[in-house]
Amino acid sequence: MAGRPWHTDNRGAAGDGGDAHWIGAWYGLGGRPRQLDRAAPALIEHWNGTAWKRVPSPNPSSAANLLSGVAAVSATGAWAAGNYGDLERTFTLHWNGAAWKRVPSPNPAGSDRANSLFDVAATSSTGNWAVGYYFNGAANQAIALHWR
Repeated sequence: MAGRPWHTDNRGAAGDGGDAHWIGAWYGLGGRPRQLDRAAPALIEHWNGTAWKRVPSPNPSSAANLLSGVAAVSATGAWAAGNYGDLERTFTLHWNGAAWKRVPSPNPAGSDRANSLFDVAATSSTGNWAVGYYFNGAANQAIALHWR
């Protein structure tokens, strides 16, 4: 769509204690993720001490792929979390020093209700906590996930 701006929404940022820093976000054409004219791919950028560089990441949905939190403990251990799809499924990624890989995460509300992760805290290069919510049909309920 000509004349409509690309929208970027930076949601999470983390450093590994050295010069490496990460930003997790989404971007797309239009406004909010569920109102976009086109797909909203996940956006991950890495600061190497000199410049920001976009790093490829998995995008499981042809609709929205939103990263809300990112955490790093080392150059080979970073985590990102958010949600994807029109009905919101949990979305977790792990950086192994070479690439972002999708890590399976549960969706307690099932496939017909919202499941979303809002933040992540890394406890080691192989483990983290992620928090968010799911909708049980009556109200939002808290989610806390742990990987080791």
